[in-house]
Amino acid sequence: MPRPLRVLLVAPEASSDAAAAVLAERLISRHGAEVAAAGRSGLREVGVRLVCDTSPLGQVGVAAVVASVPLWWWVGRHIPKYVKAERPDVLVLFACRKFSLMLLNAIAGARPPVAWVYPPGDWVQGDDRDDDVMRAADLYVSAFDWQAGRYERQGARVLRVPHHSVLPLTPEPDPGRLAELRPSAEASPVIALMPGSRPDEVGRLMPIMAEALGQLAVAHPRLHAVVSQAPGVSEQRLSRYLVGLPCSHVVSPLRVRAIAAHADAAVVCCGTAATETAVADCPQVIVYKPAWLTAKAMQRLGRRKNIRFLSMVNLGLDRRAVPELLHTDCTPERIVGEVSALLTDAQSVARMREDYREFRAAMGRGSWDAAADAIAALAQRPGGR
Repeated sequence: MPRPLRVLLVAPEASSDAAAAVLAERLISRHGAEVAAAGRSGLREVGVRLVCDTSPLGQVGVAAVVASVPLWWWVGRHIPKYVKAERPDVLVLFACRKFSLMLLNAIAGARPPVAWVYPPGDWVQGDDRDDDVMRAADLYVSAFDWQAGRYERQGARVLRVPHHSVLPLTPEPDPGRLAELRPSAEASPVIALMPGSRPDEVGRLMPIMAEALGQLAVAHPRLHAVVSQAPGVSEQRLSRYLVGLPCSHVVSPLRVRAIAAHADAAVVCCGTAATETAVADCPQVIVYKPAWLTAKAMQRLGRRKNIRFLSMVNLGLDRRAVPELLHTDCTPERIVGEVSALLTDAQSVARMREDYREFRAAMGRGSWDAAADAIAALAQRPGGR
């Protein structure tokens, strides 16, 4: 009897966790695969064995990256040893350009077939050839039209998948928690705050969001606020910024999409939450406030690579569909101005929702089942199982 397909996923960053879990579930259910991973809680929840738990890894910001260097180093040492000892049939990488290339170099003599999911370059829509990435994998899997086109033009085999944020929510949200999102018919407007999932993001954004919320509450006496509590962020850490605000509020652990679906407007930390808010059809303003050194590095990269936007919604449409308040523009006053416009300008909201519909259609193309099948098929090529 042939042994099961053995897959190793390397998805160390928080932004890859949900997508990696979707792929792992498909590989297990469709191919009976034994899946191991360097990854996070989302993978564990679908039955993946974590050979490296990367939950503590920082991803954005110079300080976060420096603080997590020892763990990155440990993962970079452990995974090559695992590959050489266990000989997985297929290696699946998620994003992480430099780390993944270093990893592949470390396992050069024992390298299995490789698929790269959400490969690097999703911020950069140009045609710059990236030879090291192009040589690194046998298959690329992308949720982004511009990225898939870029790789295909360079001769790569690319499969399209729906972005994980457009897939149905499972499990369904708890009805009791949903009732907290709009506690009464008189609560209006409902403003959602999405301060992010990383401690440094929360620490920089929550004071700004809370000050903006206080100003909005003066103009809207029946305002109700819902603060999204990301996994790993304590309720107390968020609640302390809300003390003394002249409005009702709740900290909710529900998924971003469920919160956004019940809100009249949202203030969202740039990242996957902005995509989920667009999927929920909630008008939003996207904010980001990195540390000074990180901001300078991001601005320099933006000029060098001609990056016009930071949020996935605007990148996906290649236009400013959603306002972005970044770096020095991320102030309480600017947030109040943008949210007030969302609450009063019906035509602007209608245009944003029309853009959302186009964005959702673009991000919903492809099939995770087909991606899982193609990755499983890599094991059958010479040198595979």
